[in-house]
Amino acid sequence: RTLWSWSGACAPAIPMTAIRKDPEERAGLVKRSTSTRSSDDGMDMDPILPQSPKKAKAGGPPAPRSKARLLRQFLEVCHPFFSAQNHERWRGLAWLITAAVLLGGESLLLVSFSYAQKHFTTSMSERKEAEFWIAVWEYIKIVIVACPLFAFTTYAENRFVYCWRLHLTSHCTRHYWSGRVFYNIVRDEAIDHPDQRICDDINHFTERACSLITKVVSRLINVVSFLAVLWSISPSLVVFLFVYCLVTTLITTVLFGARLEGLEIKARITEADFRCAMMRGREHSEEIAFYRGAEVERAICQERFQTAMDVVSQMITVGFQLQFFQQAMDYVTVLLPYFMIADRYFRGEIEFGAVSQTAMAFRVIQSGLNVLAQSIARFAALAAETERIHALMATLEEEGRREKEASVQLPYGADAASQAGLITRVERTQPGAALGQPLPCLLMDGLTVCTPDRLYTLWRRLDVRLHAGESLLVVGPSGCGKSSLLRAVAGLFTAGEGRVEMPAASRPYFLPQKPYVPAGTLRDQLLYGHPSPTTPEDEALSANLSAVGLGNLPGRVGGWDAKDVDFASMLSLGEQQRLAMARVLCCAPDLAFLDECTSALDEDNETKMYTLLRRTVTCFVSVGHRRSLIPFHTHVLHCKGNGAWHLMPSTEYQP
Repeated sequence: RTLWSWSGACAPAIPMTAIRKDPEERAGLVKRSTSTRSSDDGMDMDPILPQSPKKAKAGGPPAPRSKARLLRQFLEVCHPFFSAQNHERWRGLAWLITAAVLLGGESLLLVSFSYAQKHFTTSMSERKEAEFWIAVWEYIKIVIVACPLFAFTTYAENRFVYCWRLHLTSHCTRHYWSGRVFYNIVRDEAIDHPDQRICDDINHFTERACSLITKVVSRLINVVSFLAVLWSISPSLVVFLFVYCLVTTLITTVLFGARLEGLEIKARITEADFRCAMMRGREHSEEIAFYRGAEVERAICQERFQTAMDVVSQMITVGFQLQFFQQAMDYVTVLLPYFMIADRYFRGEIEFGAVSQTAMAFRVIQSGLNVLAQSIARFAALAAETERIHALMATLEEEGRREKEASVQLPYGADAASQAGLITRVERTQPGAALGQPLPCLLMDGLTVCTPDRLYTLWRRLDVRLHAGESLLVVGPSGCGKSSLLRAVAGLFTAGEGRVEMPAASRPYFLPQKPYVPAGTLRDQLLYGHPSPTTPEDEALSANLSAVGLGNLPGRVGGWDAKDVDFASMLSLGEQQRLAMARVLCCAPDLAFLDECTSALDEDNETKMYTLLRRTVTCFVSVGHRRSLIPFHTHVLHCKGNGAWHLMPSTEYQP
């Protein structure tokens, strides 16, 4: 997937061979006159950035995992909900404790069921009618208590799952939408399908984890409850049962555990790939229709669907083998309790009711001890979900840490510590007037920009200083790295060296090459990404729409607060670009960056947009190709390709 535009003709970066200039020399470069300057002014052209291998996807083919590692990952995924930082954890814990207490009550009721069953089967075998009806009435009373108890246990479990999913999803989405983390994950391909992990995997994980935990706890409680019952009837049967369950659990885990877990992970990846292919057809339906590419898209979707179904087919095969083994073991255990105590019954040592009680106790204990073997498929699915969510949370934490390190706030004049191979972004907090000099709106000091994989150097040692009232037009051949420069200034591209400085209160605003139309009302469209502390009134919004030639838009959509309006389909590309320019007018930033934001407009409308821009924004940087943009800028930065550049006043630029 391509998220940036750059040319293969750019110079590949090689290992570091040059020593960086010291801060004094770097400062000297910045302080030189910006009248005319290029990358050839006394600088060697050797790349200064080391290569770094591309990070492997965390969502690739699963590596062998130990049970201890999976348990550690499971506990780390659970930690955010149960930690002291979550003040809402007590509500979830209250429901969890309630479910645990009710599970204990269920176990006691099951023991009571076994004795009630023993009494009425014994009375029937001995033809004691009065004792039979007494035993039946006892059984009915137990049922009256058990029905609401079992239902409320399920309710408590579901409430706990609700609290857990609510917090875990909020935790991940908060980190995912923090700064530029969401962009960095997609740009670096750190993990596959983060949207699926947040929307689907967390949902399935919380439900499955709670279900399996309560199932294991209830089975263990049942084992403890019925152990004394079975031991009082046949101690040898208890010993045999423990050995039998241990052997079947080991066999099931070894034969099916790892295979099912690997298939679960593959199934999630392939299903997400298929869904993405279908979504792409919906999002780009018009382009596909123009190209008549329906058959190509169908082939792509069919190929991904077939890949997903191949995994499903493998899961069906393994599931059949597992079911065959489990069914064989289940039917064998039906005869075991009767076989083990038949001698004692025929000798008259135990009554007939004890036989049915033994069978029930045997099944309950065997079910409890064999809970892993019986639920191996669900445990494999939980292991896969744990692995994917843990990778998601680890990636979010790592990208969040890098996001904090990518930008620092320092007083004007203070030195910013740089990291090798990373662009430093500095927000100056102290007014430049305190030092008797104006604070530049934008400063690029020795800026080297590389592609995210560090294979190509797009800009080398770029020095630019812009003050209020100045503007810069970035020109050059397509694919040379013009848009990548804006990405580096915005913090989207971090591979490189040097630093980018701007005042902390500058409220920079970026208009990307492709206009974005978010979901929401017309008011939401105009205030999207609004960095100003005050929200404009409707009159100001209307005036800005009229200024860009969209004064009739509120009437077309049904007012400022009309919902369910598909602006992306309603507006042409040129109207979307004018709407984006209206956002700039509403936000009135001190510094703006525009990446070919008028490419779909005619020259008259483009002139109108830039005239409005110069009245509203004190300093701006544009990327463009048209000569008509030159008069609206004070400086021109010509990108020559291969990292070379030339900075000059706009009056000296000759296209």
